[in-house]
Amino acid sequence: MDRRPTGVVVLIVAIVAALIGPRILQPGLAGQPFAAPLPEPPQVGACLAVESMAPTVVSCAEPHDLEVTARQGADVRGPREDCDEAAWAYIGRPSVTTVGIWSLELLDTDTARIDAPDGQRAGVRGWSVCVIRPASRTRYLGSVRSLPTVLARPAAYGSCAQGTAGVPTPCNTGHTSEYLGRTGDSISDPNGGDSLNPEPGLPNGVRDNLSEQCTSLAGQLTGNPDPTYAGRLRVDLNIEIYADPMAPGSFTYAASCSLSTADGAMLTDSVVGLGNAALPVA
Repeated sequence: MDRRPTGVVVLIVAIVAALIGPRILQPGLAGQPFAAPLPEPPQVGACLAVESMAPTVVSCAEPHDLEVTARQGADVRGPREDCDEAAWAYIGRPSVTTVGIWSLELLDTDTARIDAPDGQRAGVRGWSVCVIRPASRTRYLGSVRSLPTVLARPAAYGSCAQGTAGVPTPCNTGHTSEYLGRTGDSISDPNGGDSLNPEPGLPNGVRDNLSEQCTSLAGQLTGNPDPTYAGRLRVDLNIEIYADPMAPGSFTYAASCSLSTADGAMLTDSVVGLGNAALPVA
């Protein structure tokens, strides 16, 4: 009598019992779900180029839009870091922010928080980073990390303007003027008259002093004893006067110092730190 079919049946039954037995004996035992790991955020100091709303890490020597100043992983709990504070810590609070009477207008920044793009998140889970960028939101080269002085910032962080209307323009694109610094003070009305009507304006001595100080500032920031570059640039001093109704007989002035092209030509880069090099004229 051939017993092979009976042996095959016994073997099949044994395999099935081994597979389903534990589930019969322990019906409540189920697989344990777990969250798949998500990508880590870019490192602090990484430069990001944004295309189609998705940030990509690139070399800071290449055109980019943002720099990472703080990071938070997908599963990190707790309050998010303040992006403004992170930006100042990242820049390093550069030592040179004033020259003489002038507060420098050389570092025009904006901060933001961006979250992981769709492909790097699961629902609400995903990394986030604080970033710094030029207020003009233009692409640039270089970095503002640990600046020893604001003079070393990339040109895109400067304050420039175009045309007689003074339309704000990034300093790494075509512009006709670059703002250098601002100052202000409160002085007595030279006429001893009505502080609500401070005309005819500043005493000549005050105006002349501001003009000299503006020219000196332009020379220091360009690194050239002739900040006009043989007359191709013009040192501009703009003064606005405000009456002070709380202090009769006095008024306040606000002055700004800038360099502009004398003939309306377009500059394509900042002149800060230019020294004796050729003007970046289009």
